[in-house]
Amino acid sequence: MPILVILLCLIVLFVLSGMYCNRNLKVNTYNLSFDNLPKEFENFRIVQVSDLHNCTFGINNAKLLTLIKNSKPDIIAITGDMIDSRKTNIKIAASFAQEAVKIAPCYYVSGNHEARMPKEYQSLLNELEKSGVTILENKAVKIKRGAQSITLLGAKDPFFIRSKTQELNCDILDKSLSEILKDSENDFTVLLSHRPEHLSVYAKHSIDLCLTGHAHGGQIRLPFIGGLFAPNQGFLPKFDAGLFKEQNTTMVISRGVGSSQFPLRFLNPPEIPVAVLKHN
Repeated sequence: MPILVILLCLIVLFVLSGMYCNRNLKVNTYNLSFDNLPKEFENFRIVQVSDLHNCTFGINNAKLLTLIKNSKPDIIAITGDMIDSRKTNIKIAASFAQEAVKIAPCYYVSGNHEARMPKEYQSLLNELEKSGVTILENKAVKIKRGAQSITLLGAKDPFFIRSKTQELNCDILDKSLSEILKDSENDFTVLLSHRPEHLSVYAKHSIDLCLTGHAHGGQIRLPFIGGLFAPNQGFLPKFDAGLFKEQNTTMVISRGVGSSQFPLRFLNPPEIPVAVLKHN
């Protein structure tokens, strides 16, 4: 009997902790230094919003938007899964976008949940474009400051090809990046891509900074170990959250804002990463 009581208490503690984590939205700042960053972009601030999954923080996402505004972004990077294929609500994503563009220019790339719903995805794109969000689906744009510029890239999620094979996904991204980067050889590059597990592909193309999501921080985080499970990586994923580097490529993985199939987080509060660019 005592064992059952202890087990019940642990389950209740886990659920309560998970409910608390779900709402305890955090802002995490990453000061990132690069030798090749144009000096005009010193302290350029990129606020990242990933994996919204139709979640709301306050009425009309007021809490989320306030935290973004207080982070003083130069641009806002939205890295996929604004909607959720299991509980689709275009209005929440559209409402967020309408307010976010009032704070700073917004740039968007898709995630796997958008890829699952072509019709709803098109409706989402229509709403984002009406709001003034720039859609970066296998495209590049130059962002200027004074006489200098950097190139912002967006990779369309490879799941649009309907493959769960990692090798094919790598090949899709590889070809996409080759095409997008053909006119950006000497530029400082920032890539928005939903998938963190393809860091080797980003490094192959010498991307300077890559902003990703998708892993949800491993959903449940274990002390001294890290994330428990991430899609497309399985148990104890290598790329779960935070800062990673391969060759000359730096990657930030957002823990995400919302939750999807599994509704609770543990030791893993939702996150708004702020990438502050510095010149070495």
